[in-house]
Amino acid sequence: MGFSFLLVIQYFVDKEAYMELILNGVMVRILTIILILFSVQNANAATQNHQSSDSQESSFSFNPLDKINTLQNGLISGYADAGFEDTQGMKNRFFLGHFNPIFYFLYDDLILTEAELEFEIADDGETETNLEYADLGLLLNDYMTLVVGKFLSPVGYFLPNLHPTWINKLPTKPAGFEDDEAATESDIGAQVRGGFRFCDSTLTYALFIANGRRAYVEDGQIQNITSGPFVTEDSGKVFGGRIGFSPIQYFEIGVSASAGKIALFQNEILIEGDRHYNLLGADGEVHYKNFQARGEIIQQRITSSSSPIPGGKWRAWYAQGAYRFNPTKFEAVIRYSDYKTDHVDLDQKQWAFGLDYWFSPSVVGKIAYNINSGERDTLNNANTFLLQLAFGF
Repeated sequence: MGFSFLLVIQYFVDKEAYMELILNGVMVRILTIILILFSVQNANAATQNHQSSDSQESSFSFNPLDKINTLQNGLISGYADAGFEDTQGMKNRFFLGHFNPIFYFLYDDLILTEAELEFEIADDGETETNLEYADLGLLLNDYMTLVVGKFLSPVGYFLPNLHPTWINKLPTKPAGFEDDEAATESDIGAQVRGGFRFCDSTLTYALFIANGRRAYVEDGQIQNITSGPFVTEDSGKVFGGRIGFSPIQYFEIGVSASAGKIALFQNEILIEGDRHYNLLGADGEVHYKNFQARGEIIQQRITSSSSPIPGGKWRAWYAQGAYRFNPTKFEAVIRYSDYKTDHVDLDQKQWAFGLDYWFSPSVVGKIAYNINSGERDTLNNANTFLLQLAFGF
């Protein structure tokens, strides 16, 4: 249990900081690990006490704990959301956004395996199922974990940490931060991640190597970049990571970078496999009393070559502010985001205004209005009114 207690001391200095971390999704996985560890300990203790007190009973007496011992090192968490959407120029509709169970299984403070499934209802009414990530984490020591498999890409901050709907303070993601826009969401490979404290500061890190990315070509131009789930060797590897630094409590800055090779595909046929690819990003967050501000910028780039297909650049950034009206459960949110590419039909600028009501630390109701600016006669230029109920379990 030494690993668990060190994490508690290292990251949760006081109750106020603990609640801030819960509400903003930071260290959610660490909390899960701690919960599993304590559950195992408590279940074992309960089992031992039960067996001791009932040692004189008949051998066929039923112990309900026997049925759960095989699952006592596992945990199911996740999130779900549903809501209402009224987009300019379209009929309004109710929707079931996501149901995403996340499975965790821990063995003896040594290895943690985790997987997230995503269930969505498509516009045609069909149910879509995706494996968001599935990886194994070997707990090397109190400051380092080795992760292999399909994991959320550690570059940037919003996509790996804030995308769950009960953590994101608005019903939508910032412009350019949807899957495979300005940054890819997941990778298949290996990474080392962890953190440590020194003096009054905290440093976190995540470094990875993964299968090379793919880009898709239409009409002689690269449309988008994606990272998987590819297990074939179409191109070289990509490597990178993120370093986060918190010099004082409630303030953090981070930098991200990634580089490697990328393969170009057209109609699922490989047409070029040796382009250069790079990504750069920076993010920051600050809390002051009831106010929270965060921002991020991230950019992907594919270089040109002797091929007639030109390179491309995808850049997105956002700035967000939120204020909690204590002692009420209301929180006001405002966000500006900008997505810029080499394709005018994909570009978008967005103002998002929202009001949240926190029924509990993991149940939130949201009302929001998005003012969008993009190419005329496209959804990127249509304003949207949204209602959403999100639950983290």
